[in-house]
This record gives sequence, C-alpha cells and structure tokens, in this order.
Amino acid sequence: HDTRHEKVNTHTVFVDSDTEVETFDPDDFEPPVKRDEQAPDIHKALCKMKKQQYSLLRLRVQRAESLGKLLPSLKLQRTIAASKGSVKKTVDEETGVATYKWRK
Repeated sequence: HDTRHEKVNTHTVFVDSDTEVETFDPDDFEPPVKRDEQAPDIHKALCKMKKQQYSLLRLRVQRAESLGKLLPSLKLQRTIAASKGSVKKTVDEETGVATYKWRK
C-alpha cells in the first residue's frame, strides 16, 4: 500500500429512499452516538446485562461438561440393563478402570 499520500476518511450513510439521497446534507448529519458519548446509566446497565449473560453462558458450559462426563456411564448402565445373562465386573487396581464380562 502507498503510505506517501494522506488517507482520505470516508463514511457511508444509508438512507431509506431516493428523495432522501437528493435532500441529504452532509454538513447537518449527526453520526451515531459512540460508546464514550453514551449516558453513564445506559452504559452501566449494558455492562450489567453483558456480565449476567456471560455468567449464564459460563454455567451452561459447565453443565454441558458435567453431562458429557456422565454420558458414558449412563450408556454403560443401559447396556448392562438391556443385556441378557449375567454380568461380571472387574476393576483394575492400578488405573481404576472397570471392565465388564457377560455370560450367557
């Protein structure tokens, strides 16, 4: 890119109709309010709402993780309950992993 020339700032303004395009005066245009120019009470309320939404999101993510950890054990319980014959459970002492053997 060329840095020798000064950059010209441009701003696109959207209007609703062709008549507004013809009557638009850029000198009288007021740009939208920036965050720094917002009323302090509105900014404070928005920050509070944002904080609440993030806390809800964090709780949902934690719940999804805990349900994800429980899912394999629930599937195993279903498999055992639906199986025919007897089931023998053995637990490895070193790793603590349980294994199941079915007898018909």
